[in-house]
Amino acid sequence: VTWQNDHPYTIFGIDRAEPPINARRFAEDFLHPADRGVFEATVGDALAVGTSFRFTGRIRRKSDGAIRTVEFSATVDPASRAAGIERVVGVARDVTAAS
Repeated sequence: VTWQNDHPYTIFGIDRAEPPINARRFAEDFLHPADRGVFEATVGDALAVGTSFRFTGRIRRKSDGAIRTVEFSATVDPASRAAGIERVVGVARDVTAAS
């Protein structure tokens, strides 16, 4: 996982010294349990066919325990699939105020 800027650290409430969050850690440590099944199905379906996906769900921010609503828009990178790896390129944004 590579983050192109520091904004995700703020969204998830983690220190910049921590590594970026991969999908497994996201689902286990941050995602609201009621949203976990939808997240896993959405990402799994996108990886299976190599398409884009959009997911909106609740997280618990590590720094203060606040519940936030986060939207992910991502695309499975076709070049990485051809190389036999799964690379997803996307954007995460906190949409709590908008919900």
